[in-house]
Amino acid sequence: MKKAIAFISLFTSLGTLFCCALPALFVLLGAGATFASLTNTFPQLIWIATHKHMVFILAGVFLFLGIVLPKLYPPPVVCDLDGNPCETTRTWSQPILYGSLGLYSIGALFAYIIPYFMQ
Repeated sequence: MKKAIAFISLFTSLGTLFCCALPALFVLLGAGATFASLTNTFPQLIWIATHKHMVFILAGVFLFLGIVLPKLYPPPVVCDLDGNPCETTRTWSQPILYGSLGLYSIGALFAYIIPYFMQ
Protein backbone atom coordinates (compact mmCIF):
# COMPACT_ATOMS: atom_id res chain seq x y z
CA MET A 1 0.00 0.00 0.00
CA LYS A 2 2.81 2.40 0.93
CA LYS A 3 4.59 1.70 -2.36
CA ALA A 4 1.43 2.39 -4.37
CA ILE A 5 0.79 5.65 -2.50
CA ALA A 6 4.43 6.67 -3.06
CA PHE A 7 4.15 6.11 -6.81
CA ILE A 8 0.79 7.90 -7.05
CA SER A 9 2.17 10.86 -5.11
CA LEU A 10 5.20 10.91 -7.42
CA PHE A 11 3.04 11.16 -10.54
CA THR A 12 0.69 13.75 -9.09
CA SER A 13 3.70 15.78 -7.96
CA LEU A 14 5.09 15.59 -11.47
CA GLY A 15 1.74 16.95 -12.64
CA THR A 16 2.32 20.03 -10.52
CA LEU A 17 5.66 20.52 -12.24
CA PHE A 18 4.09 20.25 -15.69
CA CYS A 19 1.44 22.83 -14.91
CA CYS A 20 3.60 25.45 -13.30
CA ALA A 21 7.36 24.96 -13.04
CA LEU A 22 8.05 23.64 -16.54
CA PRO A 23 6.45 26.58 -18.41
CA ALA A 24 8.26 29.06 -16.18
CA LEU A 25 11.57 27.28 -16.76
CA PHE A 26 11.15 27.30 -20.54
CA VAL A 27 10.26 30.98 -20.58
CA LEU A 28 13.17 31.76 -18.26
CA LEU A 29 15.56 29.99 -20.64
CA GLY A 30 14.09 31.80 -23.64
CA ALA A 31 12.47 28.69 -25.01
CA GLY A 32 8.84 29.82 -25.00
CA ALA A 33 8.37 28.62 -28.57
CA THR A 34 9.64 25.20 -27.54
CA PHE A 35 7.04 25.03 -24.80
CA ALA A 36 4.36 26.16 -27.25
CA SER A 37 5.24 23.29 -29.58
CA LEU A 38 5.33 20.93 -26.59
CA THR A 39 1.78 21.91 -25.63
CA ASN A 40 0.78 21.46 -29.27
CA THR A 41 2.16 17.93 -29.17
CA PHE A 42 0.77 17.12 -25.71
CA PRO A 43 -2.50 19.05 -25.25
CA GLN A 44 -2.97 17.37 -21.86
CA LEU A 45 -0.51 19.91 -20.46
CA ILE A 46 -3.07 22.64 -21.06
CA TRP A 47 -5.71 20.67 -19.14
CA ILE A 48 -3.31 20.23 -16.22
CA ALA A 49 -2.53 23.96 -16.23
CA THR A 50 -6.19 25.01 -16.29
CA HIS A 51 -7.06 22.60 -13.46
CA LYS A 52 -3.98 23.28 -11.35
CA HIS A 53 -5.97 23.73 -8.13
CA MET A 54 -7.44 20.24 -8.46
CA VAL A 55 -4.02 18.78 -9.35
CA PHE A 56 -2.44 20.39 -6.29
CA ILE A 57 -5.22 19.21 -3.99
CA LEU A 58 -4.98 15.62 -5.25
CA ALA A 59 -1.20 15.64 -5.03
CA GLY A 60 -1.37 17.01 -1.49
CA VAL A 61 -3.88 14.35 -0.44
CA PHE A 62 -1.72 11.54 -1.83
CA LEU A 63 1.41 12.96 -0.24
CA PHE A 64 -0.39 13.25 3.08
CA LEU A 65 -1.61 9.65 2.80
CA GLY A 66 1.86 8.48 1.84
CA ILE A 67 3.35 10.02 4.95
CA VAL A 68 0.56 9.27 7.45
CA LEU A 69 -0.67 5.78 6.44
CA PRO A 70 2.60 3.93 7.13
CA LYS A 71 2.64 5.45 10.61
CA LEU A 72 -0.95 4.37 11.29
CA TYR A 73 -0.66 0.95 9.63
CA PRO A 74 2.97 -0.16 9.72
CA PRO A 75 3.97 -2.73 7.09
CA PRO A 76 4.53 -6.32 8.19
CA VAL A 77 8.03 -7.15 9.35
CA VAL A 78 8.11 -10.63 7.81
CA CYS A 79 8.77 -11.10 4.08
CA ASP A 80 7.84 -14.06 1.90
CA LEU A 81 10.14 -17.04 1.97
CA ASP A 82 10.19 -17.34 -1.82
CA GLY A 83 12.63 -14.46 -2.21
CA ASN A 84 10.26 -11.50 -2.40
CA PRO A 85 12.51 -8.42 -2.32
CA CYS A 86 10.32 -6.50 0.11
CA GLU A 87 13.27 -5.08 2.02
CA THR A 88 14.65 -3.42 -1.10
CA THR A 89 11.28 -1.93 -1.99
CA ARG A 90 10.99 -0.54 1.52
CA THR A 91 14.37 1.15 1.18
CA TRP A 92 13.52 3.00 -2.03
CA SER A 93 9.84 3.80 -1.50
CA GLN A 94 10.59 6.34 1.22
CA PRO A 95 13.08 8.35 -0.91
CA ILE A 96 10.50 8.35 -3.73
CA LEU A 97 7.93 9.75 -1.31
CA TYR A 98 10.21 12.51 -0.07
CA GLY A 99 11.35 13.25 -3.64
CA SER A 100 7.68 13.65 -4.52
CA LEU A 101 7.32 16.07 -1.64
CA GLY A 102 10.23 18.08 -3.05
CA LEU A 103 8.67 18.13 -6.53
CA TYR A 104 5.36 19.22 -5.01
CA SER A 105 7.13 22.05 -3.20
CA ILE A 106 8.82 23.24 -6.41
CA GLY A 107 5.50 23.18 -8.24
CA ALA A 108 3.80 25.11 -5.43
CA LEU A 109 6.60 27.65 -5.47
CA PHE A 110 6.08 28.38 -9.17
CA ALA A 111 2.27 28.16 -9.07
CA TYR A 112 1.39 30.14 -5.99
CA ILE A 113 4.33 31.83 -4.26
CA ILE A 114 6.32 33.43 -7.09
CA PRO A 115 3.24 34.87 -8.88
CA TYR A 116 2.19 36.47 -5.58
CA PHE A 117 5.44 38.45 -5.46
CA MET A 118 5.30 39.39 -9.15
CA GLN A 119 2.04 41.34 -8.81
